[in-house]
Amino acid sequence: PSFTIIFFLVIGAIIGITWFLTKAFGQADGLAIIALAVVFPIFNEIPVSVLVALTTTVLLGLFGIFYNTIYNISDMLHGKIFLGINEKLHRKILAFLTMHRKRRYEKFVIPSQTGDKFSFHFKPNLDEEFAGDFTGYISSAFPLLPFMLVALVLFLVIF
Repeated sequence: PSFTIIFFLVIGAIIGITWFLTKAFGQADGLAIIALAVVFPIFNEIPVSVLVALTTTVLLGLFGIFYNTIYNISDMLHGKIFLGINEKLHRKILAFLTMHRKRRYEKFVIPSQTGDKFSFHFKPNLDEEFAGDFTGYISSAFPLLPFMLVALVLFLVIF
C-alpha cells in the first residue's frame, strides 16, 4: 500500500475512534467510519472516509435545521410556537432552527427545555437515556448511518 492509502486509513480511523470514544455521535457511527476507512480509504487519490465524515455532519446539520424549521412553522401557523417560554429574541431564533416542540410519536429525543428556558445542549447526558416521555422543546437524535450512506453515494457519483 502507498503512503497515501495508509495516511488516510489512519486519519479515517482516528475520526471514527474519536466519534466512538467521545460518543459525539452514536458508537455505531464511529465504527462505521472506522470500517469505511479500512475498506475504502481512498478513491482516485481522494480520502473517502474523511470526506464522508465531513459531508455527513454537514448533511445532518442541514437536515436538522430543515426538520426543526418545518415543525416550528407548523406550530407558528397553529399559534403554538414558544408557548410558556420566557427567552430573549436571539435565543428564540436559535431555538427555531435547532429544536422543536416534542410530538407524541417521537421517542429518541434530547430534552432542550428546563422550565421556561431553553438549554442548548445537543448530546444526552451519559448517565441518562433518551427522554421519550419528556414534554416540551427537544432536539431530535437522528441516526447518522443514513446520512453516511447518502454522503458515500454522493461522493461516488460526483467523483
